[in-house]
Amino acid sequence: MHTHANARLTQRGRLRLVSQHLNHHRSLAELAAEAGISLRCAYKWLARYRSG
Repeated sequence: MHTHANARLTQRGRLRLVSQHLNHHRSLAELAAEAGISLRCAYKWLARYRSG
């Protein structure tokens, strides 16, 4: 998969963010801040994960 040159997260990073939220019950806002992305973006990746 090609990742945009300015992308903050790779596919692995997005999966880590979602799994930390779902499996370890960490706040999505906290994870987004750690990753350097907006909360809106974090919710976008979570929704995409859930949709398959």
